[in-house]
Amino acid sequence: MPLLHKKKLMQRLMISLMCFVAALTLVALYFRYQINQRSQHLLTVVQNSRYPGEQAGEALLLLNQAENDFQLAILSYSPQKLAGYKNKLQQAFVKMDSLNLLAGDSTLPASTIQPAATRQLYQQKVMLSDQIFELKKSFDSVIILAGNFTSRNAQTTLFNAIDRLARQRAAAQQQHADTVKPAPVVETRKKGFFRKLKDAFSGKQDTIRSNAATVINNTVEKTYRDTVHHTVVKVQTADAFYQQLLHTLRNKQQQLSTDQANMIIINQHMMEQLKQLTTSLQACSYALSENIKTTALQEYQRTQQLLNRTGMFNLLLLLVFAVLIITYVRKIGRAEQQLAREYELATNLAQQKTDLLATMSHEIRNPLNAIIGFLQAFRKSGLTAGQTEMLDSVQFSSDMLLGTVNHVLDMSRLESGRFQLQSIRFNPYRTLGQAVESMRFSAQQKQLHLQYHFTGKNTQLITGDLFRLNQLVINLLSNAIKYTEKGSVTLQATLEQQADKPVLTVAVTDTGAGMSKAQQAQLFTPYYQVNEGDAQKGSGLGLYICHKLVQLQNGSIAVESVPGKGTTMQFTIPYSNAVLPAQSGHAAPVADTSIFSGKKILVADDNELNLKLVSIMTRNWNAEVLLATNGKEAFELLLQENADIVLTDMEMAGMDGNALVSAIRNSRLAFVPVILSSAHTYDEAEITALKQAGFTDVLAKPFNEMQLAQKLYHALTS
Repeated sequence: MPLLHKKKLMQRLMISLMCFVAALTLVALYFRYQINQRSQHLLTVVQNSRYPGEQAGEALLLLNQAENDFQLAILSYSPQKLAGYKNKLQQAFVKMDSLNLLAGDSTLPASTIQPAATRQLYQQKVMLSDQIFELKKSFDSVIILAGNFTSRNAQTTLFNAIDRLARQRAAAQQQHADTVKPAPVVETRKKGFFRKLKDAFSGKQDTIRSNAATVINNTVEKTYRDTVHHTVVKVQTADAFYQQLLHTLRNKQQQLSTDQANMIIINQHMMEQLKQLTTSLQACSYALSENIKTTALQEYQRTQQLLNRTGMFNLLLLLVFAVLIITYVRKIGRAEQQLAREYELATNLAQQKTDLLATMSHEIRNPLNAIIGFLQAFRKSGLTAGQTEMLDSVQFSSDMLLGTVNHVLDMSRLESGRFQLQSIRFNPYRTLGQAVESMRFSAQQKQLHLQYHFTGKNTQLITGDLFRLNQLVINLLSNAIKYTEKGSVTLQATLEQQADKPVLTVAVTDTGAGMSKAQQAQLFTPYYQVNEGDAQKGSGLGLYICHKLVQLQNGSIAVESVPGKGTTMQFTIPYSNAVLPAQSGHAAPVADTSIFSGKKILVADDNELNLKLVSIMTRNWNAEVLLATNGKEAFELLLQENADIVLTDMEMAGMDGNALVSAIRNSRLAFVPVILSSAHTYDEAEITALKQAGFTDVLAKPFNEMQLAQKLYHALTS
C-alpha cells in the first residue's frame, strides 16, 4: 500500500474524529440550552413569589405605627404628628395595593378584595381622622374654658356675695330711725358684661365714694333689693352660659364618639380586609410553594431524563466511533505492514541502484582512465592535423562520458542524503581563474570570446568546498558554451563582506539563444533540457545538481534570460573567513620531475591497461616502476625491492587495498607512503576514514600525468 494511501487513511481518521467531537459538542450545547431554559422558567416562578407574607406584615406594622402617631397627634395637637400619621397610612395602603396586585396575579388564586374598595376606605379614614383631630382640639378648648369658669374660687366668691347680701338685708330691717351721716358720693362706671359678672362674684363695689352726707332710711332696702336682683340676673346669665356650654360639650362629645365609632368601624373593615388579604396570600404562598416544589421535581426529573438520553446517545456515538477507530487502526496496521515491506523493497532497490551506480562508476572510470591517459600520450607523439582533430573528438566524448557518470553519482548522493561538503582554504580569485582557463579551449573551438572579471580583494582567502565551487563554475560555463553559437561568454565574480562573512557572487552571461519563461521555470528540474531534440548536449542533470549544491551551501541561484539575446546564470554562496595559506585542492604544478629520479614506484592494479598507462606516464621521470596485479604480489614485491612509494587500487582479488595498506603499516616498511588510486568517488568523511586506515592520499580515476605527479610529489615531500 503506498504512502499516499496511508496519509488518506489518517486524514479520514482525523476528519472522523473532528466530526465526532463536533457532534458531541453540538449535542452538549443543545441539552445545555434546554436545561438553562427550564432553569430560567423555574427561577421566574420563584421570583414571582416575592415575600407576600413579609409585605402583609409590613402593612400591619405601618398601620399600627400610623395609629400611634394619630393618638400622639390628638394628644399634643401637633400637625407634624398628624402629617406623619397620614404619610405612614399612605405607605400602608400602598403596600395593600401591591398585595392586591400580587393577589390578582394570574399565577395565584383569585382574590375577592377589590383595590377600589381599599382605596375608598383609605380616603374615608383620612377624612374622619381630620374631623376627629379638629373635634378633639375644639372639645379640649371648651373643657379648659369651662374649667376656668367653674373653678372653686369663683363659686365661693359667688356664694359669699349672696350670703352677705342676705345679712345686710336683715340688718336694714332692724333700723328704727333715720340716721344722717356723711356718705360718699357714688359714681358709677360703665363696665362690660364679663367685668360686671366678675365684680358680682368678687363683691367689689363699682362706685366711688365721696365725702357728701348720706341719709340712710328705708330706701336702703330698695337698694339691697336692686343689688340682689342684679346679682341674680348675673347668676342666671352665667347659668345660661354654662348650660349652653354644656350643650355644646355634649354635642361635641357625641360627634367625637360618633367619629371614633366610625373610625373603629373603618379600622375593623381595614383589618378584616388586611386579614382576608393575608389569609389569601398565605394560601397563595402555600399554593405557590407547592407549585414550585412540583415544578422543581418535574424539572429535575426531566433534566435527569435529558441527561440519561444524552449519556446514552454519547455512549452510542462512542461505540460507533470506537468501531470506526478499530477498523481504521486495523487498516492502518495492515497499511503500515505493507508500507514497511514496500519501504524495505524500495530501500533495497535504492541500495541496489546505488551499488549499481557505484559499480558502473568503477567499471566506466577504469576504461576512461585508460582512454584519457592514452589520449594524452598520443598528443605528445607528433600527430597530424587530422589525427589531432580526431583525437579531440575522442577526448570530447570521453569528457562527456565522465561528466555524465559524475552527474549521476552526484544526483544519487544528493537524493540519498549521503552528500557531504568539504572545508578547504582557498583563494577564490585564483580558483575561478583556473576554472575559466580550463574551459578556454572549448570556447576557442566555437570561436567564442571567454572573459573573466573579478571584483574584490585578489589575495583574500576563504574557507569552503573548493571542489564543488569548481564543479558549479565549470557546469555553468559548459552550458553557456554549449548553447552559444557566436558572441561571448563572461564570468563576473564579486567577493564582499556581509555580516563579517565573505559572500561570493558569480554570474555567467552568454549571448546565446536565451530561454522563455516556461523554460526558465523548469530549468532546475532533473533531466530537463532546453532543446530536447539535441540529445548530444547533455544529460539534463547539470543545472539540477548546481541548484542542489548551492542550496546545500545556504546560497541561492537564479536565471535571467531574454529569448534571442542571451542568458545570465547567477549564484551567491556565503563562505567563512580563512587566515592560513590557501589550499587549492590541487598541488602546485611540478616544475620538473627530477624528484622521482632513481625512485622505486610500486603500482598495484588488477587492470592491465591501468598498469600500462602508469608506465607510459612515468617513462620520462627516470624512475623505476614496479607493477603488481594484486595486493599479495604487491606486498611481496615491496618487501623485496624496498619501494619508495606505493600506488594501489582498492578492489583486487585476494588482498584488496585495505588489506595491503594494513599489512604495510604492520611491516618494517610502515613509513612508506601509500596512495589509493580508485575509480570510486569518496566524500570528505570517507577520505578521512581512509587516511586513518593508513592511506597517505587518494587519487581519483581517471587522472592525467600532472595529477599523478602532484599526488606522488606531495606524498614524498610531506
